[in-house]
Amino acid sequence: MTDADVRAAAVRDAVEAARTNVLADRNAGTYWGSDLSVGAGGIVDLRLTINYGLLLDRLGVREDSKRRAVEYALSRRDPDGGWGNAAANFGGLLLLRRVDPEGYAEEIAAVEAEISEAGMSLTDDVEGYQETVALFQTKLFYALLSDEYTAAELFPDQPPLAEYLLKTPAFTEPPGLLAMMPDRVLAALQRLPGADDGIDPDAHALNPELMDSMLSMGVLYAVVHDEVVFDSQVEYLLAGRLRNGIWKTSIDNVFGALALSTVGYDADDPEIARVVDWLADHRQDVEGRIVNYRLPIWDTAFSIRALTASGVPADDEAIQDAARWLAEARTADPSDVPLDDVLGRPAVVFRPEDGDEGWGYRPYMYSDWDDTGVALSALAEVEDRDFDDVVALLERTQNDDGSWSAFVTDFDPLDPEDKRRVLEDLDEDMAYNLFFDHPGPGVTAHVLDGLAAAGRTDDDEVPARAIEYVRQSQSENGLWLGVWGAGYTYGTGHVLRTLSELDARMDADWVQAAVDALLAVQDDDGGWGEDTRYDPTVDPDEVPYDAAESVPEQTAWALDGLLAAGVDAGHPAVEDAVAYLLDAQEDDGSWPVNRVLYNVGSYEYLTSAFTQATVLGALARYAGAAGVDVSPAADAAADESADDRATPTE
Repeated sequence: MTDADVRAAAVRDAVEAARTNVLADRNAGTYWGSDLSVGAGGIVDLRLTINYGLLLDRLGVREDSKRRAVEYALSRRDPDGGWGNAAANFGGLLLLRRVDPEGYAEEIAAVEAEISEAGMSLTDDVEGYQETVALFQTKLFYALLSDEYTAAELFPDQPPLAEYLLKTPAFTEPPGLLAMMPDRVLAALQRLPGADDGIDPDAHALNPELMDSMLSMGVLYAVVHDEVVFDSQVEYLLAGRLRNGIWKTSIDNVFGALALSTVGYDADDPEIARVVDWLADHRQDVEGRIVNYRLPIWDTAFSIRALTASGVPADDEAIQDAARWLAEARTADPSDVPLDDVLGRPAVVFRPEDGDEGWGYRPYMYSDWDDTGVALSALAEVEDRDFDDVVALLERTQNDDGSWSAFVTDFDPLDPEDKRRVLEDLDEDMAYNLFFDHPGPGVTAHVLDGLAAAGRTDDDEVPARAIEYVRQSQSENGLWLGVWGAGYTYGTGHVLRTLSELDARMDADWVQAAVDALLAVQDDDGGWGEDTRYDPTVDPDEVPYDAAESVPEQTAWALDGLLAAGVDAGHPAVEDAVAYLLDAQEDDGSWPVNRVLYNVGSYEYLTSAFTQATVLGALARYAGAAGVDVSPAADAAADESADDRATPTE
């Protein structure tokens, strides 16, 4: 056999093993939705599970779930110490003391020793917005469940809730909405258009998830300071739930239930019991860990595309089952949703002017343009019907500069001057968390993927404007910086593939400049890897490429982009990338999962289904470029031929 034959056989074997692994990983044999792990080393998973255990202990319910949460936390502990994190150490210490102080005496002593040796404090400040929030949440549990500290000791520099409310009469409906915000945030928000009339919860562009969190924290903050909790605070907190009576993410549900319990709701009240049961039944994994959220739209759409790229026909039963699930997972238009049996009302509307013909990471929330583009790109490939309503949604939510953001259009409801003023007055992380404004080449590429699958080309007006945005947003280094995926390989790989799908000119100088730049940052082992992070407050030209150890996901993004841009399958860089992916594949056909995705301004996360689909898709597209048939039919024929050779004939 020639070297080419050996490589082709290796690629066929790798694709078949990966395809088998992906098909076996479906939920209920239908769709994909991996448990996410959030934060470096899963630190967010750990802290959330500890907080869940503390919630159950306070309520005196679900002893089995509490035990499993404790076991998970202990499994993550350094045997000679604690968890290496202030919020986790103090939270875990409180949980162990309350659950079984004598039985866990040795573990408690080890955690206390680590806290002392590391100089950790529950009352001192920590660095970073996320760490500050995590420690604030731990302080709330201490204020409610321990007499070790007073509220004044736990919150020495934060004025009482009443002072916030007195300073912000424009926000007295619902009062306490912005209770956790610093003064500069309140001052800036009061200057928004229409602020004199308050924020309309049914027609606003503030991040509804952040509003839920602020409301529950505001209620808890008031309780631990022996202050008044306004009825409207609780009413709005309850109104913010989805139609099944559950808030958006697991962390929202933990602190929402905790807040309700502090204002007089019993543990067996349906408003709390429903949340507690949902967390145990739908968000606690077999290890006892609480999963904050899942991304089944992404996981399913990318898996469908990877499988079809590897030769699985569109009419295959597995593809059609997944496509039906994906089609039915569209966000429901609130105007078409009847009153819910649980809440007795339709869902609270976020951006009602946009409608909800698309997809979001959970049904019955709100569409986002990134998920909508990804879902459309998968469905349009395997379903023979038009998607005019989805295309219309994407076309009308395009920003004026040709881009798409993830959640809102042109920073609605702010005009450019309002936006500039708010960004000057606010902490930038808080501003972007409040308003969900993350336009970027990667998001734009996903939307264009969907439009291309629906038949649009670079000659159509909307894609043409988007392509011009992409050209103008190319960084000086020749690459595009991604928003939701780590670094330039995410943005550049997606942009190049999308340009090809739109039949754009791939020989244009600016496109080839991206190819050259991508080749220049390839690692010596044939892969790609970087730690570059998008920052919404920094010009991409000022963000340097931060090289790191190669990982399969970033290598797949780069490989996809190079092939789409016309780089030959026999190019040494392409062959080296393929060799890296083949070497990195595990015996079960999977690839190691890395934290190359992240929420803007938040912790990085991973999802196995996305990783497997990403790498399988890139390897399958390489096979197509190299003329290697990796379809299931080809594998079956090869197996039959091998059997014939092995079976003696009469």
